[in-house]
Amino acid sequence: MSCKLSSDSTQGVWSKDGEQVQNAVFICSCHFPSNRPKSDVPELDPDELHRFSKPVIVKAGQNASFKMTFAPQDSLEIRWFKDGVGLQEGGGVKIQKEPSHSRLLMKECLRSDSGEIKILLKNPFGSVEAIPPSILVPLKVHTPPKGYQCYMTCAIRGCPAPHVSWYLDGICISGDKHYYITNAHGVCSMYILRVSTSDSGEYKVVAVNSHGKAECSTKLRVKGMDSQSINQSILFMQRF
Repeated sequence: MSCKLSSDSTQGVWSKDGEQVQNAVFICSCHFPSNRPKSDVPELDPDELHRFSKPVIVKAGQNASFKMTFAPQDSLEIRWFKDGVGLQEGGGVKIQKEPSHSRLLMKECLRSDSGEIKILLKNPFGSVEAIPPSILVPLKVHTPPKGYQCYMTCAIRGCPAPHVSWYLDGICISGDKHYYITNAHGVCSMYILRVSTSDSGEYKVVAVNSHGKAECSTKLRVKGMDSQSINQSILFMQRF
């Protein structure tokens, strides 16, 4: 217990039930009623997150609808975002908020309405947001000559930060020391110092978080020396 006196020169005395106390230790205990409201951080159902993570594809002029269900909670704030910018109801945007679900409706969509949709649930004890992984910049095809270096990169977004794995022809290579793999704030890179024909194949990046999965793939074709180049090399060696 503590209190502040109006003057530094004033002397304070503690008393309990009218009797002065000194050098005492007080223990305070609190009891809450069993029917108190739940005060946890909002949670999202995994199955609902999986449905939410699937892309919504519509034609120009059609409506796009997004829905998220959740357990009812007191003092729950719900916000929708597109590409990180908060959405407000009005114009072609309609937001429905109910105790156990929220729905975002975008009417008569245009090409400029394409983007990443996010929902944020917040109460006094914390917040949770759903951003399924998405590929911002996909992998590109590479055709390096044999013995040359190869550098692949792609950009991924998601919250929480997705776990990223690399695959070659369906086999995970994330722990293979032949490949130098990095992930710097969503920029995922894979580097091979000197490629050989055995490095040819389909490379795939898979990003997974609690809200879904995204992946992209490409081909690596290692170019060997053709017969004309081989004959020229043999002729050059014979001359010297």
